[in-house]
Amino acid sequence: MEYSIPVSQLVDVPGADENSKCVINVEVLSHNEKLTNESSDENLVSVDIKAVATIMAYEDKEISLVTDAYSTEFNIETTNDYIRICKLEDVINDTFSAKTNVELPDIKVSKIIDSFAEIITSSAYKEDDKIQITGKANLYVFGVDSESIPFYIERIIEINHERPFTDESIDNLEIYTKIVPSGVNYRIAGNDSLEIKIDFKLLTDVFSCTKHSAVTAASTDSQTPKSKDTSSGLTIYYTQEGENVWDIARKYYTSEDLIKKENNLQSDIIEESGMLLIPMK
Repeated sequence: MEYSIPVSQLVDVPGADENSKCVINVEVLSHNEKLTNESSDENLVSVDIKAVATIMAYEDKEISLVTDAYSTEFNIETTNDYIRICKLEDVINDTFSAKTNVELPDIKVSKIIDSFAEIITSSAYKEDDKIQITGKANLYVFGVDSESIPFYIERIIEINHERPFTDESIDNLEIYTKIVPSGVNYRIAGNDSLEIKIDFKLLTDVFSCTKHSAVTAASTDSQTPKSKDTSSGLTIYYTQEGENVWDIARKYYTSEDLIKKENNLQSDIIEESGMLLIPMK
């Protein structure tokens, strides 16, 4: 007997709002069934189920990383580390089926009592313009043969499924997938063969991830001031196209903002080679 039980539950997820992308996974921890006779006309089955829901809420947000630091007055020591940043690109909730024939040369099948499947392995990866889902499942079948002798078989079923993913602008994908068997259907094909169809539910999260070097700590030594020429208020620097104003300011122990203000620069990158006035005080 198979029966679908609807579940409705309000869950408070701190920090989540209407703009969040939520990934929800529900797993049954335990279940208990018992037969009740509340009605004289029919028997009822009472089912108690305990389940756990895991909810992850994601939000797209711009963040700023400190990739470099310096002091205009003192020596500074920085500690850098790689920070991994991920963006949720897609949440795939899908269903698919896998079909196979199970040959039983030594068994004359009369009736199937029960059949179910469980996942052994699952993985996902991007290939060309598709996400490939692969895995293996164990198939279990209980039945009786033509002489009413019980039999049990176990087979490994290969899982292959693909989904389109055509956004070629997204690189460095990390894909986390979970495959859940949702049902097994069968047909007795002759006396020694079974046609099996296993239905699966697919839960897949697709992330794009990048690693960035960032400053995680910085300390200055106030006892060792920097040695710089402050005899004049300005010095001349001849730039090359494409130079970064930050790097120039770092070289002269001055402020990026002061250089941009003194030379009326709008961009952080030097657009044309030429002369810059560098404030030194």
